[in-house]
Amino acid sequence: MTPYPRTMLAIHWLTAAAVAIAYLSSDDPTHGTTAVDVWMGSMHVAAGLWVLGLVLVRLPVRLLSASQRPVSTPMVGAWRRLQRLPGYAHAALYVLMLVTPALGWIALSTMTPDFAMFGSNWSLPLLNQTTSAWLDSLGDIGEIHAWVGDLFIALIGIHAAAALLHHLVIKDNTLRTMLPKRFQTIGPKAVR
Repeated sequence: MTPYPRTMLAIHWLTAAAVAIAYLSSDDPTHGTTAVDVWMGSMHVAAGLWVLGLVLVRLPVRLLSASQRPVSTPMVGAWRRLQRLPGYAHAALYVLMLVTPALGWIALSTMTPDFAMFGSNWSLPLLNQTTSAWLDSLGDIGEIHAWVGDLFIALIGIHAAAALLHHLVIKDNTLRTMLPKRFQTIGPKAVR
């Protein structure tokens, strides 16, 4: 199995880092009272914007590099029933990479008329008050964002567990194809 193109690897791991930062700094970014609270809220928003920006770059790169993606090892035996599951999981991950930050931006727009990033003069462009009020009438968008974010993190956990399953149980090179080149030769089955 050949590795993924470098561009996809870079986008994958930058997205993973941005999601981790967003998750670790997740708290209501509008209720900060201390400098640390304001900074953490800004980190959460900035990381969410990175996730959104990276997925908007990632989608066309993925489509354009379709011929360069590794062909997955056909599953045999009991694993065969799960053959289509990775495709569904990846589609769900892409949807959540778009929806989660978009909901966060909408939630932020409904909670505050202006949001200064890192306490600076730079404000995040938010939805206008009329749109925000209408969206807020649909329910607590912040709670929906948090719930969808938790679902996203759970799916990422399943994604990571599946990679480990491939590596430790199925013993194919699926995990190695997503690692930087210097790590692809570790272990008995190097990526070719």
